Amino acid sequence: MNAQQLQQLRAQIMMRAQAPRAEVETLRASIDRIMADSARLTPEARRSDAARELSGGMTAISGMMDDARGVLEGGNAEVDGVLVRLTAVSDEDLQDAHRRLSVALSLAGQRPEILLNLYGQRHGDPADRRLIEEAALALADGLGDLDNFAFRDSWRTLQQELAASRGPEEAEALGIRLELEGLGSYLDASEELVGIDLTLLDPIPTPGVDRDQVVVQRALVEARVNEYESLHERALV
Repeated sequence: MNAQQLQQLRAQIMMRAQAPRAEVETLRASIDRIMADSARLTPEARRSDAARELSGGMTAISGMMDDARGVLEGGNAEVDGVLVRLTAVSDEDLQDAHRRLSVALSLAGQRPEILLNLYGQRHGDPADRRLIEEAALALADGLGDLDNFAFRDSWRTLQQELAASRGPEEAEALGIRLELEGLGSYLDASEELVGIDLTLLDPIPTPGVDRDQVVVQRALVEARVNEYESLHERALV
């Protein structure tokens, strides 16, 4: 995958990410019509019909989001295949690396900065680099949302700084993978935004859900989505 293909992939995913949000607005208008039909329906009947309409819309929206996720996964698989080919290391080298790094990697779960420092120090060794990258992915998955976002941001920045020290083909693939990670974060936020909107559309409130807090969270997520789309709006031209 080259830069032009990345741009095309980004456009495909952004359009697919925006489609569910447009569908939410169509669903909102339909539910509003049902809830406003007081002359024909009782309040209970209106809520029941609106809930049924929402359920059907959610099925369609879920399929749209799965479609966008599938396109991204295809792009990741292509880039990962290139990187596996370029960074292949033997099992023996990986075992040696594990012996060297096992203590530091075990501490990184409590102190993620250890992983960042270690990556900068051992980046030149392919086997060490592979283990540290795998540890970073596992660590990010185990962190809470805010810590995950902060760690991924620091990790992405460090990888960008170190990518220039690789060969040109590997550096290009690494740069594209980083772009795809950013695209994945955008897609996560888009899906979260749609989920929040569907929650707010539900005519039958979910017990224990504070709608005011949901509205605040929606604003934060929408800001992340808008920031990415503003940065890459040319992809949709």
